[in-house]
Amino acid sequence: EQTGGMGEATNRCSSQNAALFLMFLSGVFFSVMGIFIKRASDEGISSFQLVFIRAVFQGVPVFGFIMYKRIPFFGNPEIRPWVVARGIIGGFASIIYYTTIVLLPLGDSVTLLSIHPVVTVLIARVVLK
Repeated sequence: EQTGGMGEATNRCSSQNAALFLMFLSGVFFSVMGIFIKRASDEGISSFQLVFIRAVFQGVPVFGFIMYKRIPFFGNPEIRPWVVARGIIGGFASIIYYTTIVLLPLGDSVTLLSIHPVVTVLIARVVLK
């Protein structure tokens, strides 16, 4: 029986490669989504309508899963205000995201929206000291 050594290193390397591949795939899908948003907005669909359409397609399977697993819809009562606040903030973030894609050139908007993890880290460093 082997403990550690090459087997562990190989598993770690393959999981890192899988993570990098999934990150790449995520970037591709977000870019494709941006193209579709831009095309839909060129056809006259507003960013609010696009957010609503996405929310419906995202919400229906989630709602079904919640009902299937019998999970409380708004979470535990102790954290319910945080869950509701997260939902409201996420809704505004989606509207801003889609509006940015509609109003700016696609490359500029994707670049601008891709820097949010860096900004989050910088703010967290100051706030969480």
